[in-house]
Amino acid sequence: MENVNLPIEFNVEIQTLPEDYRLNLEQTLWQLAEDHDDMTGASITISKPAHGETPYLYRASIVVYMRPENVYADEKSSNLEAACNGARDAIVRQIRERRNKLGAPWKRPDISSEDAPPPDPK
Repeated sequence: MENVNLPIEFNVEIQTLPEDYRLNLEQTLWQLAEDHDDMTGASITISKPAHGETPYLYRASIVVYMRPENVYADEKSSNLEAACNGARDAIVRQIRERRNKLGAPWKRPDISSEDAPPPDPK
């Protein structure tokens, strides 16, 4: 992986976040940004709600700032690792779906069929 310049802001509202969780989230975002110029930054928030009773203990939220629209994923779980992995997997899925959709203009409803190029025969 080449050096990717993607600023990532962490907001950790729990006592300790294992370093491997942080590195895993960072590396995933860097890999998504590699060879693409649509991502301009990311924000990751890990929290443990402190009010009343909740069915979950941890909440992981990831916002990826990208063109044309930002992508957001939020996962709640009783397990810190499950919350981090769930948010990471959701953001990866959304970014890949968006890139596939934007990379296939003939499938986009906002572009008429006359303006769109035909698909490449493979």
